[in-house]
Amino acid sequence: MAATPHPTTPTRVTPDPVHAHAWARRLDAVRPVSPAAAVGVAAGDRLLVVVAHPDDETLALGGTLAELAATGVHVQVVSLTSGEAALDHVGEPVGDLAARRRAELHRAGAALGLAGCTALGLPDSRLADDPGRVEAAVRGAVETHRPDRVATLWHADPHPDHRAVSRAALAVCGPDRVAEFLLWTVHWTDPVDVPDDVAQVALGEAARRARRTALAGYRTQVEPLAPHLGPVLPPAVVAWPHECVVRR
Repeated sequence: MAATPHPTTPTRVTPDPVHAHAWARRLDAVRPVSPAAAVGVAAGDRLLVVVAHPDDETLALGGTLAELAATGVHVQVVSLTSGEAALDHVGEPVGDLAARRRAELHRAGAALGLAGCTALGLPDSRLADDPGRVEAAVRGAVETHRPDRVATLWHADPHPDHRAVSRAALAVCGPDRVAEFLLWTVHWTDPVDVPDDVAQVALGEAARRARRTALAGYRTQVEPLAPHLGPVLPPAVVAWPHECVVRR
């Protein structure tokens, strides 16, 4: 009789959060800000969100965007890459991943009520190698959409692609026009090492529900792409309820 194989632990694609509890305590000690105050927009304004990958916009500020869109802010999202390299670091490239993630981006935009979403197709995980190209792409997006304000991720985010896009946005638009949101910082960076003034955004239940719907639609990120792999986004990251903006 053949022995029954023991189940194996799926390969972890992304490290689990290590600083979420410390961040929650820090955020609870600070008065929340409204979505409009977090970004610096009002009804009728145009907001451009520039990120590195599809899902960055939803993870970092999806509820904020849903609430702004519902109150009359025209929101466009531009992702510089299609996120095709999400599994390359574990040796599991997925041939159709770029197309799937672009489709997920558009579905997320619809769930959040946004005016539109675009993925430019720059090489994923290599944005830091060509800052001039990244800056040109951000400048092109700004010239196309002519926003009143720009939102992006924090310029010191642990992910090099995120840092590259944020620094390009700051260079193109200037810090006074850019709102920076935290993403991987709240999971991988000790809050004592983040000197900036950070506040959480106060979100209504409709905005939170829209964010959950948008995030669930990123099936390539929240579900395993192979039987021996864990999901790209650990469950604790998906469940993280806060959206955090750097205050100036």
